[in-house]
Amino acid sequence: MGVLACDRKECSNIMCDTYIEEINSYICNECQDEFVTYLNSKSLNKEQMTSYEIIEQLKVFMETKKDTYQKESISVSEFFRHRTRC
Repeated sequence: MGVLACDRKECSNIMCDTYIEEINSYICNECQDEFVTYLNSKSLNKEQMTSYEIIEQLKVFMETKKDTYQKESISVSEFFRHRTRC
């Protein structure tokens, strides 16, 4: 099994389990979490979107720099996780 690096701009996470065939990209769990924050920042109802709408938003999101859309508050565990090199 090879290294499956996240395809988001400036993301260095590897071993991603999620592949989005429609955009030919891997996305890590951290970027998936940030995508939810991105959708919230755009006032999009993430519970009522079509697959097409999600894909279109994901295309735009994947071109943004990592950590552009952070939650306003984070847990201590998240704080350290973002600063751990591995």
